[in-house]
Amino acid sequence: VGLAWLILAYRAAPVVPLWEPIPGALYIAMLLMLLAFILLALGLGAGNPTLAGADMILKDQLPVYGVTRITRHPLLWVFALWAIAHLLANGHLAALLLFGAILVTALNGMVSIDRKRRRALGRAWDTFAAATSRVPFAAIVAGRNSLRLEELPVWRIAVGVVLFGAALWLHGFI
Repeated sequence: VGLAWLILAYRAAPVVPLWEPIPGALYIAMLLMLLAFILLALGLGAGNPTLAGADMILKDQLPVYGVTRITRHPLLWVFALWAIAHLLANGHLAALLLFGAILVTALNGMVSIDRKRRRALGRAWDTFAAATSRVPFAAIVAGRNSLRLEELPVWRIAVGVVLFGAALWLHGFI
């Protein structure tokens, strides 16, 4: 409901230009959104210990598997990538306020979830956090983990691509 209200307020806001969109920003934004939808489809899978309520289900079993090898916060990165993409494509005040707020909330959420999970799960979380990263691919680049494509279900990636296509098609209506 809050997000819907923000979107309606955004649509009704006057256009106050702040900067010119970067040349090619639309294509960069589309690529970021494709990645966001794929992360969305992968991040909603079982075994993601950063999902709300997952700590109650998983207890001390924090698997480093699939999308958690890429980032331990796939769903918050969905919102962050969405915000970044829309900031790149829109250089006006309403966009900065809406998408900037979403970006700050998503990035802060990662820190907040880490802090809460560390407090609730202790050593199990510390072990999980040491093998994963907030920033996508950082643990892989640092050598603390490895990318295993076979752990990423192809059907989930396909769902992400289909959702991206649907969002792209519906974007004008929304």
